[in-house]
Amino acid sequence: MLRSLRILFASAVVAMSGACASMQKAKPVDLTSPKSAATAYVKAIRAGDAPTARAAATGTGQEMDWVDGWAGFAHATRDLNNAIYTRFGKVTHQIHAELEKTLWEQFDRPAAQIDDADVQAAENEARITIVHGTVASRDATPLLLKKVNGLWKIDLERTYLPEPPRNQLLVMTAGQRAQYKAKMIKEVSDAFHLLQKEASVMEGLAGDVKSGRFKTMDAVLKALNERASAVR
Repeated sequence: MLRSLRILFASAVVAMSGACASMQKAKPVDLTSPKSAATAYVKAIRAGDAPTARAAATGTGQEMDWVDGWAGFAHATRDLNNAIYTRFGKVTHQIHAELEKTLWEQFDRPAAQIDDADVQAAENEARITIVHGTVASRDATPLLLKKVNGLWKIDLERTYLPEPPRNQLLVMTAGQRAQYKAKMIKEVSDAFHLLQKEASVMEGLAGDVKSGRFKTMDAVLKALNERASAVR
């Protein structure tokens, strides 16, 4: 199930968004600098706080749905992991290894290391790259920002849409670029939609774990794999 997440990031594409997100309100965020805006966004995603992450981002309605899906996936992954620990205790198991690998690489480490991120900023655009020591992170997607009415925000399109290879880009017509962009938007939206479905699976499974439905961790893992396969 978690394989789809790794595929998503390997291709540089880097839920409960619906009712849950609409009931929440965004927390105040500091958008006065690229670093403060990126920090607000990354930490909100880690916390599963879609409204606050949205407040630190700019994009179309469809692109804002990506934020909801990503924050929802973070929340669901953590909720399931914690539910299993609460039910079965601090026991090492494959399911924890998978969930915690995802949490650390995609959410916890970027939030922990954003203060040391490399910042390249111009007057109206900026690029934030999470670094480990002196090496750029292979796990975290670089965050691209732009100024909107004097405030810095994550540019969702430029952050999450992969560009064509430079040699291909140089020979593309305007029409071909538009077609490529539309194709990438659909692919990214489909990927985040899959994450939303997997998040729903994990939230449902977490509820079943909390209710005592499963007697062993192996049974939880079996149910996770079966339910995830059913939504793909």
